[in-house]
Amino acid sequence: MKPLLTILFMLFSASAAAEQVYVCPSTGDDAGPGNRQKPFKTLQTAMNKMKPADTCFIMPGLYEYDRVLFQPGGIDFNRPTVFRFLKDGQGQAVFVALEGKQPRLSFSNFIRIERLWAGGQPHGRKEAGKIRINGGTVAFGKEGVQIIRCTFFGEGFQLLAGNTARNCLIRDCRFVRMGAGWFAHPIYLSGGPPPTSQDIRLIGNTFIEGMGFALHAWHNPQRLTIAGNFTAGHSCAMVAQGPGHIIHHNFFWKPRGKTTDNPQPDWKWCAVLPNDVLRFDHNLCWSSYPVREGGKSIAEPQANYTMPGRGGTQMKLIETQPTQIPETINWLPRTEHEIDAAVKNISDYFHSHTPQQMSLKIAPDLEAAFATVRVKYEPTESDLWRN
Repeated sequence: MKPLLTILFMLFSASAAAEQVYVCPSTGDDAGPGNRQKPFKTLQTAMNKMKPADTCFIMPGLYEYDRVLFQPGGIDFNRPTVFRFLKDGQGQAVFVALEGKQPRLSFSNFIRIERLWAGGQPHGRKEAGKIRINGGTVAFGKEGVQIIRCTFFGEGFQLLAGNTARNCLIRDCRFVRMGAGWFAHPIYLSGGPPPTSQDIRLIGNTFIEGMGFALHAWHNPQRLTIAGNFTAGHSCAMVAQGPGHIIHHNFFWKPRGKTTDNPQPDWKWCAVLPNDVLRFDHNLCWSSYPVREGGKSIAEPQANYTMPGRGGTQMKLIETQPTQIPETINWLPRTEHEIDAAVKNISDYFHSHTPQQMSLKIAPDLEAAFATVRVKYEPTESDLWRN
């Protein structure tokens, strides 16, 4: 019993000793104490003062860094080191590289970021055979990374969480006009060499007018949970290979299909599904393109919907008229016109506003548009944690 008590005391002491620091790029001073009244000016100075499981409050402003490594790593998933936006006035905390380019953000283990924005100036939307990534947020090979209620934007920018990444949570985030070409995606959950990425939970996220696959989970990642997500306007809504996935209450809306001839010009799918998904129910695949399937779900598919003329798959897609959507799809009870208008408003905002403008003022109309397309599903314990 004594060793256990010693361990519990040590853990309690580490938690009790957690401290807070503050950062503000406009009024901060790196020579100051880094408290609420006198914050630091730069994030690096704050991180130099932090210990595992401390919290850094990030105040509104434009954070111009080409690269940021969020550190130090936390203690475990329940005691991460936290970087949290602190609402103070009308602005946002927006991370951007110099000259308006997309930054490169990466993580230590057991890091949690909340309500931060990151991206860059809009570029031309060109679908090409080559990967063209200008920046990104990277959790390759990391454990316990949590990305919560963050907003990412800009072509040539993507979020990567794969290649042995494990036990990560990406929840209630917004991804707008992200990805580049056919091979670069808003979010990339690659598998990779054993041990492959595993136990990644994608819950309640919104993907608007990007390129590639909105949700890319190729190369056999394991035990993904994909629940309560909305995608609109990407080349393809989702690919999910690998064993043990749970996929439900997702709204896949009007992917554009692949437009280039190379490679494989016939790849025009709404979604590409594995053949051994543990659960596939309450999904809407609203597309003129079919769902590509490797086989039948292990659990009996139910309450999955598609547009007229696209039903009858092994996943038992039920053909639905546009006028039936508000009543039938109770996890997104909106009309086709309301959804399309909200998607356009979101896309237009991120195309017409600079990161500097975004940092200065919260846009109520933008937030209302995001609320329109947010899937009305609250995750359960089984979504967040699996045995």
